[in-house]
Amino acid sequence: MDITIKQGDAIAEDEFLPLYNMLSKIKVRQNSSDPRGGFGVHRAMTFGLTIHRYKGRELRPSWASTKYPTMHTEIFRLGHLYCPHPFNSVHLNSNVTCPPHVDGNNNGESTVVSFGPYSGGVLMVEGHPADAYCRPITFDGNRLIHWNTPDLVGIKYSLVFYNSQQR
Repeated sequence: MDITIKQGDAIAEDEFLPLYNMLSKIKVRQNSSDPRGGFGVHRAMTFGLTIHRYKGRELRPSWASTKYPTMHTEIFRLGHLYCPHPFNSVHLNSNVTCPPHVDGNNNGESTVVSFGPYSGGVLMVEGHPADAYCRPITFDGNRLIHWNTPDLVGIKYSLVFYNSQQR
């Protein structure tokens, strides 16, 4: 299997400051459902287009994009500057350490970048560590198994830029 992991150039930490300040004023939505197994209760929101589980399978604007339009604009601004591929969805994680998984609804490459005052929680792609702290990591999340190490300390946000695919 071809394991292609591309690391982008470093991004200045202060580039994330407007988004970090917005996030510090809200509590990222808690997800208690565990459709993929192993994630347990975690805090995450999706911006852009999503597939609603209960309202049909078509792509539609996410709850988070509607509730937080200024945050949506800032997240997409960052993506258009630093994500090397087209995307229509962005998953925001708050202090999430993911178990090994693949992303079933992604179409093509995903790009992950993290920020905040944290240590640990390293992104692993097929067993290879990838430092996503203020450096975009691009790989095929639909094909390659990825996870985070469980040693996260501090406040970590990560953005996952991808294309949602309609089923």
